[in-house]
Order: sequence, then structure tokens, then C-alpha cells
Amino acid sequence: MNAQLRSGHPKHWRAAQELKEFTVPQLIARTSGAQETSVRSHIRRWLALGLIEQASEGVRGEPATFRLTGKTPPILEADASDQSPERNMWRAMRGLASFTPSDVSCHASTEECEVSSHLAETYCRALYGAGFLRMLRGGKRGLREPIYRLLPISGPLPPVIQRVRAVWDPNEKRHIVLTPPPA
Repeated sequence: MNAQLRSGHPKHWRAAQELKEFTVPQLIARTSGAQETSVRSHIRRWLALGLIEQASEGVRGEPATFRLTGKTPPILEADASDQSPERNMWRAMRGLASFTPSDVSCHASTEECEVSSHLAETYCRALYGAGFLRMLRGGKRGLREPIYRLLPISGPLPPVIQRVRAVWDPNEKRHIVLTPPPA
């Protein structure tokens, strides 16, 4: 049994499975680096999906206790060979009504494929710039993250950020993609 698991939806779920009955502070302690808002968000979703139930109310400063119901979340059943950071982030975005880059990182990370907050932020920024996302609330560096919503303009395959080396010709107003010299 792991003493501490990294944060991310599957990691939070595994920690909940190991504890069987838990509080928000216990899940945060078990998943090092987890933010309380993310853990509470997962708990709300798990309650709505019937994956957990509230075992006791929080009284006099004590946190509420939750317990597993025995159901398995569908996201944990994904095939490991079907995972890449972009695919996992895209799948997470499609499943969330609105999200921050941290939400995307948290929901897209698995044991086989860790998605850093920086990568999620870069991907969200690129998709926003390409018109795949709508910004619901702007972010303020160091204070709060932007909140995005996925626009219904694409299918199940994730958009891929391309890093293409090219030269801009202002005379012809076109890009010329550089090809590597023949070997």
C-alpha cells in the first residue's frame, strides 16, 4: 500500500479505495500535492455518480466522512495503450463542463501517463488560441487560473500542437516549411 500517492483523479480514487472511509483532509494527506478544491470537486462528482456516500456529517469543526459504495469509475478502466498526455487532456476536457489547467492536469494524470500543470496550461492556452476553448474567466498570474469551456467544434481525437520549422516569405505572404537535408 502506498504511503502517499501523487495527485490526479485516478490517484485520488486509489487513495479513497485504500482508505475505504475517509475525510477531505485524509485524502489530501494521502495524495501529496493535492489541492483541497480538486479533492472536494472529485468528492462532489463521486457523490453524484454514486461511487461514494456520506457516512457522517461534519460537526463542531470535524470534517464529514465518506465511504465507498463499491462502484468503479469508468475513467479508471481506460486502456493504458490508449494514453498520451494530449489524449488524456482532451478526454478530461470533453468530460468536464468547465475547467482550469489544474483540473485538466488532475483529471488527465494516470500512473502510466503523468500530465504536469505546466503541460496542461500550455495545452489549454494553445487550444484557446486556436478557437477550441472559450474563456469563462480570465486568470491572474499567481492569484487564480483561467476557467475554460470546450466549444463543440471537434470530435474525439485530440488536437495536436505542432512545432514546425518554417520561413515566412513576406513577398509572397506564405510560410515555407523547412525540410531536413537528405541523409
